[in-house]
Amino acid sequence: MENKNLRVAFFPDSFLEVNGAAMTSQRLVGYAKKNGYPFLCIHAGKKTAAAKDRSVSYLSLKRSPVSIKLDEDLAYDPLFQRHTNRVLRELISFRPDLLHITGLVSRSKNSL
Repeated sequence: MENKNLRVAFFPDSFLEVNGAAMTSQRLVGYAKKNGYPFLCIHAGKKTAAAKDRSVSYLSLKRSPVSIKLDEDLAYDPLFQRHTNRVLRELISFRPDLLHITGLVSRSKNSL
């Protein structure tokens, strides 16, 4: 059996912010980098830019001026879909085996 590392594309809802979710996301990316796993991290940031650090590739996507602040560092951008073509190009180039997407969870009283 071939020992193949899964190629993971990670879409954290919180990465550069100062909170527990961002810290956990950064630790996951750090683990991949430390162990040489192929990893793509696509997240919101101050500017749109691509970078590579050993086995980890990053794509930071700038939020639009109409973003709505949810807390001090976190914002929702209703125009974030404008980055779709850029994200698709990165995904096609990276060829992930697995997509890992994190996000806010909304629960109604009826779903508990």
